[in-house]
Amino acid sequence: MGTLSMRARRQMNPDLADWVQRVIDDVRRLKPMPPNIARVMRLLDDPNVSTQAIASAIGLDQALAAQLLKLANSAFYGGSRPSSTIHEAVVRVGFDQIRVLLLGVVTMGPLSKRLMGYRMAKGQLWEHALLTAASAKVIAQRVAYAQPEEAYVAGLLHDIGKLTLDQLMRAEAPRVRLLADREGMPDWQIEEQLFGIDHSTIGGMMAERWKFPPPLSYAIQYHHAPTFAPRHMELAAIVNIGNAISGRKDPQQADKQRRRAHPEALRLLGINTDMLLHELCEEAYVFSHQLLGAEESDANG
Repeated sequence: MGTLSMRARRQMNPDLADWVQRVIDDVRRLKPMPPNIARVMRLLDDPNVSTQAIASAIGLDQALAAQLLKLANSAFYGGSRPSSTIHEAVVRVGFDQIRVLLLGVVTMGPLSKRLMGYRMAKGQLWEHALLTAASAKVIAQRVAYAQPEEAYVAGLLHDIGKLTLDQLMRAEAPRVRLLADREGMPDWQIEEQLFGIDHSTIGGMMAERWKFPPPLSYAIQYHHAPTFAPRHMELAAIVNIGNAISGRKDPQQADKQRRRAHPEALRLLGINTDMLLHELCEEAYVFSHQLLGAEESDANG
């Protein structure tokens, strides 16, 4: 992974092929994750780490500490009295949710940008990421996946590759519109046809560069083809279905949702009836809109 194939090069003009390769090379040279975030992430990977050690590391970054306290005192976690110290906030929120917070801090800004190549307004990709994350967590809980918060993070980050490919999609806008509007192709198929690589592959490269845990990297890279994942296939399948049902509640859309989800992902997770799919849609809809409501409340508060 990381080089445009000769077959893909032959199928596009030389200038475009060179541009695509430069985009791939740029991903390989991405700046590493900010050191303050990376430090806390390394601590969280240590099974013997203490809450005090995490609190101390977060306390070295004023902005990160403020984000954690805000989360701990939000509607989701607020107790009978507010958390007034970083240690109290760490205990209240828990390590898994702190990991979500850290990755959210890294990606929220970029994921909130307008993506003209994908015809996505400012904030639209971030909203889709939140909806997919919520849906993935609901599915993970229903199928007894061991780490539902991991599914949430994978859902949140599944489309990060679009941030990089947007420049190419924008440059090829007339052909993109033709394939999307007339042919009904989804984004990833358009990317494959035009550039020989799609946003999930680019996203997997970005995840590796930022040293995300392997389950997240594989889930991001294979969320459109989960059964091709050499490892962590179940998580990739959860994200695939979470992406398909994100934000949808109407049971009449079951056929459309089933078509959007990879059939092997549904089979792998045992989601084999429309009734179960309807239930997952409704649960995910409620949870995701609670999340969006809480975020809007925090933004206005």
